[in-house]
Amino acid sequence: MVEFGPRTHVLVTGGAGFLGSALVDLLLDRNCSVTVIDDLSNGSLRNLPVDN
Repeated sequence: MVEFGPRTHVLVTGGAGFLGSALVDLLLDRNCSVTVIDDLSNGSLRNLPVDN
């Protein structure tokens, strides 16, 4: 498993899709800062966590 530092920022393209949203959840659980870019052609905003 990859270790992330406390200030790790990750860009996820396609983050509102099935796989992308699972990756976003995993990264957030590991305290990463995440930016998602998605055109929502196949994904849904409901798949993403609410921005705190």
